[in-house]
Amino acid sequence: MSPDEDRGGAGPGRRLVITARLENLEGVRRWMTEVLESLRFPHQQVFEINVAMAEALTNVIRHAYGGPSDQQIIIEASWTDDRITISIQDFGQKFDPAQHGTPDLDRPAEGGYGMFLMRRFMDEVTYDLSPPVGTIVRLLKRRV
Repeated sequence: MSPDEDRGGAGPGRRLVITARLENLEGVRRWMTEVLESLRFPHQQVFEINVAMAEALTNVIRHAYGGPSDQQIIIEASWTDDRITISIQDFGQKFDPAQHGTPDLDRPAEGGYGMFLMRRFMDEVTYDLSPPVGTIVRLLKRRV
């Protein structure tokens, strides 16, 4: 995991680069919690953002990269007075959200709740498929 970096002239924000390994998620959560607490996000929203971000990162590791690897994931957080946007960029297999529906909550399953939780906890979830390789997931949360 590389240290936090300022994003230069792109406005307020932070950037973190990790390798695609589940053991890196705890460090990412600590980093994001520090960012959110410095911005005075309420505790409940810190929890919700961290859950959504962990689900997105887990999906990248498991599906875009097919499991743990030394491939990079770039996480960028940028904010204004009333919102934060978290961008998660991978360089693996593209992800098309249209191919994945809502899970049947009446029939619990072992997995398949990541996108559901992300959409439930965030105000906006978008997928950018325009890079030549990989996908960028953007998670937006407005401060209450």
